Amino acid sequence: MLRFSSALLAAGRPHTVLPLSGATHLVTEEDQASNLMLFETAFLQKSLNSTSI
Repeated sequence: MLRFSSALLAAGRPHTVLPLSGATHLVTEEDQASNLMLFETAFLQKSLNSTSI
C-alpha cells in the first residue's frame, strides 16, 4: 500500500489512503462496508467533478 501510494504521489495522481484496522482485502462488517462505500463515492464524485472533458 505504501509503495503504491508513493508511486501515485510521484506521478501526481490524486489518491487517498484509508487504513482499516483489523480488515484485510475484504471488509465484512456491514457498518464498515457502508462507511467505506460512502467514502469511495465521495472520492469518485470529487475526482470526476474536477476533471474537464
